[in-house]
Amino acid sequence: MGLDYDRGKEKESEILDSVSEFFYQNGISKDMSENMSKLIFNNAIKVTPPEKEEHFMEMMIVNRSGRGGGKSIKAGNIKLNIKKLFEAVANGAFAITGAVQVPILTPMAFLILWNSLWKTIEVPITENDAAVIWAMWVYRDREKNEISNTGLLDIVNKHLMKYERSLITQNDLNYSLDNLTRIKSIKRSKSNANNWWLCEWIKPKYR
Repeated sequence: MGLDYDRGKEKESEILDSVSEFFYQNGISKDMSENMSKLIFNNAIKVTPPEKEEHFMEMMIVNRSGRGGGKSIKAGNIKLNIKKLFEAVANGAFAITGAVQVPILTPMAFLILWNSLWKTIEVPITENDAAVIWAMWVYRDREKNEISNTGLLDIVNKHLMKYERSLITQNDLNYSLDNLTRIKSIKRSKSNANNWWLCEWIKPKYR
């Protein structure tokens, strides 16, 4: 049984369209929205097609226990890698646009996609959430893939000032950290309860 490449391409188009629509709804031109969607996809998303379900008639011999043959159809995978996304941003892959709002919208679009595909819980993703996770990845301990909760507010606001965005309060930060925890993009470190461990990727399935 082969792979269903048509379904794989269909899923890729669904993802591209949803990300492009997000940018367009946030004031980015249609052409630029499509370009940004493709950049995110090419740098941080990989779609593996599911197995093709073949439709055919066959004679099946059933044993005395009533059990018959059969084969489960392997689902496709969508791998979202947030680490690769921020590496691409840092390396200038998204420097094709001068729009001030795009740097924040890029991680925001990715988080919304992450949330929708993971489907663990309905969480309304905000611009603050995107700014927080972005700053956490930029200023993390790269060896441990962690960042301390102590001084995190100053780190996030420093990052926001760099991009001429509004600063956030401690309550704003706490709310975003709760959202990011709920969508499983961060979690408390096992070795240090004061640290946050950053989840690099998720791999939801689809059919």
